[in-house]
Amino acid sequence: NQVGYMPAASKRASVGYFLGSLGELQLAPPGLATLPEFQLTEAASGRIVHRGRLERRPDRGMPHRWYQQVWEADFSAYRRPGEYRLVVAGLGSSYPFFIDEGIAAGFARTYALGLYHQRCGMAKALPFTRFTHDACHLAPAQIPAGRMRTLPGLEDLAADADLFPFVQKGNVDVAGGHHDAGDYSKYTINSAGFINHLLFAVDAMKGVAAIDNLGLPESGDGISDVLQIAKGEADFLAKMQDRDGGFYFLVYPRARRYEQDVLPDRGDPQIVWPKNSAATAAAVAALAQCASSPAFRRHFPADAQRHLAAAQRGWNFLREARQRLGGDTYRKFTHYGDDYQDADELAWAAVELYLATGEKDYATEIGQRLDPRSPDNRRWGWKRMNEGYGRAIRSYAFGASSGRVTRAQLDPRLLRQCEDEIIACADDWLQASRTSAYRLTYPEPTKRVQGGGWFLPHD
Repeated sequence: NQVGYMPAASKRASVGYFLGSLGELQLAPPGLATLPEFQLTEAASGRIVHRGRLERRPDRGMPHRWYQQVWEADFSAYRRPGEYRLVVAGLGSSYPFFIDEGIAAGFARTYALGLYHQRCGMAKALPFTRFTHDACHLAPAQIPAGRMRTLPGLEDLAADADLFPFVQKGNVDVAGGHHDAGDYSKYTINSAGFINHLLFAVDAMKGVAAIDNLGLPESGDGISDVLQIAKGEADFLAKMQDRDGGFYFLVYPRARRYEQDVLPDRGDPQIVWPKNSAATAAAVAALAQCASSPAFRRHFPADAQRHLAAAQRGWNFLREARQRLGGDTYRKFTHYGDDYQDADELAWAAVELYLATGEKDYATEIGQRLDPRSPDNRRWGWKRMNEGYGRAIRSYAFGASSGRVTRAQLDPRLLRQCEDEIIACADDWLQASRTSAYRLTYPEPTKRVQGGGWFLPHD
């Protein structure tokens, strides 16, 4: 890890090299389980401070003979802070790296700065970044009128606009939030997941609610920076609600697919896409989570109530749509949120509304929509904790320990099932790491079809 290691944490390094058509670099004769020693040296002086044996770590599960000549150096026992290199005699040395308590802070700061650069509707300025630009996308977005034929390939959205017609006409203020990527679009489903991750960290992970020094405009005001990032996104998400309670699917350039060749403050005029049930349910869930979050309620009580009211209006929109359409409410726009149509977002919304209100109707919905043990709630039948189902399971499991409800308000059987699924998911990824030469989470089922999968699952 070229960034570095925490003193008390695991410290491992991989030794190996792939030579293209020549295959892998042979570091030892076949069958040899251990190589000669590796050395940990001080970067400045070269003095050896720790020695250990390299252990063979071949990849398991790949359909090809890849990563069979990978070796691992484990120097977890060495904890003294400083700047070091790893050295293997006859092979070479690593770049310098640190062992230091500040390593975790460096990751947190980098992540926070990345999110700062993705903010929409505000200027980026010194001293927070040297990549400065003026405020962007402040003009209201257009609400399409009639058939959506403004872009090639979007003709299929017309039927979905007819299913849930736009109620508000003209333009809508959707400034704020965060750009999804370098193209500056803003997706409701992704926005909801972003809020979920941040608020879960604030409420359920020790110390996050106290982090107020990430070098952001909000830093130093006595309120968690992570909480305030989530609040900014929630304030944007609330703007995506139409007057009938449904939520627009995304904010998008009006006349082309992506704004990849201009700075944000020179971005295109924008439109909103029609509503669909998956985006609406995801927004309902995220805004209800704001209302149940102890930290959010404490620092932003009025906004918590406002977001709960918006979530309840969104749920009523979905309930009326199910009655009107006989339950057939989902229409696909893109791959976002499409893994289970709208079933997982509806389960997640029911969980968050119950945690926010304690109303029995939502508990009944949870019982009908959430079965943590079902393969149908796992992507490809095996990937646990995926998309909305994962968020629903996690929120329910931590509902009491995070202070959102009492344990007596939770169904003991469902709670145990949620906890078991979380532990099983962790075991799955631990096993994936153990079978990977480089300790990456390549799941074996994806290896068998010659696909590496993601290095880290976004769930």
